[in-house]
Amino acid sequence: MIHEFAHKLDMLRDGANGAPPIHPDMRPGEWHDIFSAAWNRLKNDLHTHQPLPIDGYSLTNLAEFFAVCSETFFEAPKNMKEHMPEVYRLLCQFYRQQP
Repeated sequence: MIHEFAHKLDMLRDGANGAPPIHPDMRPGEWHDIFSAAWNRLKNDLHTHQPLPIDGYSLTNLAEFFAVCSETFFEAPKNMKEHMPEVYRLLCQFYRQQP
């Protein structure tokens, strides 16, 4: 359910592309930079057969990446905070939660 809810949020601006509308106190450039770096790192980890901290389905496209990150944020926050701390920090700001 969290995954699908994240897709709905993502679709509120320019369709499902991993860039949902963020709060006015958040910086869009920072969102793009951090999510892009995390996406690229995980793609590299996949190609070099490293274990992934989130479901590999996240690498299907950027919309799935945001949805899987959101799912992991709520279901395994310690794992995300440990392995993807900057993404975790942005999702804390976005969802206004610290699970």
